[in-house]
Order: sequence, then structure tokens, then C-alpha cells
Amino acid sequence: MSQRQAKRARRQARAQHAQREQQQSQKEDWQRHLNSLSHRRKWKWAQFHVDEADELIKMWAAGGGYRVFQESDTHGGSRLLAEQLEPLPDELSLIIGDALQCLRNGLDNLAFILSRTNTPVMPPSDEKNVSFPIMDRVPVVGDKQIKLMSPNAQADICDLCPDPERGPANQDPLWLLNKTANRDKHREIPLVVVSYGINNMTIGNGHISHMAVRHQQLHPGEGPKPILEFAAGTHVALRMSHGVKIGFGKGIEVEGREVIPTLRWFYEHIGNNVFQRLEAYLDAN
Repeated sequence: MSQRQAKRARRQARAQHAQREQQQSQKEDWQRHLNSLSHRRKWKWAQFHVDEADELIKMWAAGGGYRVFQESDTHGGSRLLAEQLEPLPDELSLIIGDALQCLRNGLDNLAFILSRTNTPVMPPSDEKNVSFPIMDRVPVVGDKQIKLMSPNAQADICDLCPDPERGPANQDPLWLLNKTANRDKHREIPLVVVSYGINNMTIGNGHISHMAVRHQQLHPGEGPKPILEFAAGTHVALRMSHGVKIGFGKGIEVEGREVIPTLRWFYEHIGNNVFQRLEAYLDAN
């Protein structure tokens, strides 16, 4: 390579490096802009509430909220029992409700920003109709909730909404979030229930003549409930893990689902699917 060609190559390398730095800077500026918008701030505040609820549950468990113990039965076997000793903290349902409202309202905030981006001057009569259209039917382009958005944004938001042709509504995180958040707006979320059971078990050498595994719902004052009953020889190697789960109560679409994993599922679905597709239509300026 001649000296002139080497100089040209160095100039090109410097220019490419500067271009990459500029692109990275623009990307960081855009991310800061997104994080400053209300839908992102509500989404992040929801995460704070989910973490708060998770920590409250852990504190309740560590503080003697329940106990697990083993005893011998009258037939020469053994039983593992679980008992709830203390009610769940009163504020737990309130924190769960706060997380649900932040997640659901964040979607409506995004719908408003998308509408304002495409229609900077919105008539008050139309502005009040703007929302993220999670309904019992599939929304269509031109629906009043989304008609002020760009056509492509409308098409994408319709595609993101629950569709019974793609799968059952009660398995869709947005449909479940909408139903549960709406319940929280009008009535208290049903009291969460505590359940206890065996998560996994390994049986080594030896003989087990009888075994019964149960997953129990626990309530204060109901006394111990068996989660495992077994009769085994003296040299049986039995290894197991067991744990407590806090789930949503009866009379709600998320009944029986574990609280913290469900809330995190909602949160991650919104960030990884809804925001990723729809934020492309927002104007950084």
C-alpha cells in the first residue's frame, strides 16, 4: 500500500469511527427522550411497585408468616405439613393494584402520544376518546380510540391487541391486564391466597411403599395441612424442594395465577412487544 493509500485508509477509518460515535450518541439521546415520556415513566413506576410487592411477600415469609414441619403418622409413615400463621400484609393488595394501574394507564398514555404525534392539534371531542383499545373484540383501523394515529401505527396497535383467532383471550397478557386493572378500579382485588406444595422431588435408593403429594391452599386459623405423605424404608434418599406461592383469589380472570410472575409477565410483554413496535412511530422532535 502506498503512503497516499495509507493516509486515505486512515481518514476513512476516522470518518467511520466518528459516524459510529454520532449514531451511538443519537441512539442514547433517543432513548433518553423515550424514557422521559409519560408512558415509559408509568411503566417503570409499575416495576417499582412489583418489586415492592415481591419484597413485602419475602418479609412476610421471613417473619414467620407460615411454617413447615414433619411429623410421623399413626401408620408408621411421615407427613410434611404447612400452616399459615399470619395473614398477608394489608397493603399487599393496594401495591398490586398500583402496579396494575401504572401498567394499564401507561398503555393509554402511549396511545395519546401516538395520536398527538400524528395529529398535533386534536379536537377536544376526539381527544377524550383516545385510549389503547383492549376490548372483547379485535379493534380495526379507524376506531375512535386510535383514529388520530398514523395508519401504520393503527395497524400495528390492532395487531398487538388480543385476537381470539390467534389464541384464547384468557392467555393474552394485555387482555388479562385490562380485565384485572378494570376490576381494581371499581372493586378491591380479591384477597390473594397462599398455596404451598412440592416444587420438585428426587428419590434415590430404597423403597417407598406409599406417597401422596398435595398442593394446599392455606388460610390463617385453619391449622396445618399435609403437602406430602409417605412411607419409606430407613435407607431411602429423598430430596425435595418446596415453597410458598401467593396467587390471585377467586372471581377474577387471573384467578389462581401467581402474583409476582404474572405482574412481571405483563411488564415484560409491554416493554418487549408493545413499546418496541409502537415507539417507532414517535417523533423525537
